[in-house]
Amino acid sequence: MSDATKDPQRSPVDRSEGDLHSARFSAVADLCICACVSKQLNEELKQNLRETMTQKYQQPSHEQITRAVDKLQQEVSVCTR
Repeated sequence: MSDATKDPQRSPVDRSEGDLHSARFSAVADLCICACVSKQLNEELKQNLRETMTQKYQQPSHEQITRAVDKLQQEVSVCTR
């Protein structure tokens, strides 16, 4: 059964406009979800980095962490030389 026979009151143009509105709403909803998840992920990453820096940086059993943080600081020019 075609769309035209399902609802004779709605033209194909009306249906395509409705589909477009639905797609736009879905896209906006997806962006909102992404923004929320991104903010939460960013906060979790900050917290984990903070914990790593305070608990593991320059500790004898965590030389790899110290080297990785030092390299990161050099690459983003956080430290003055």
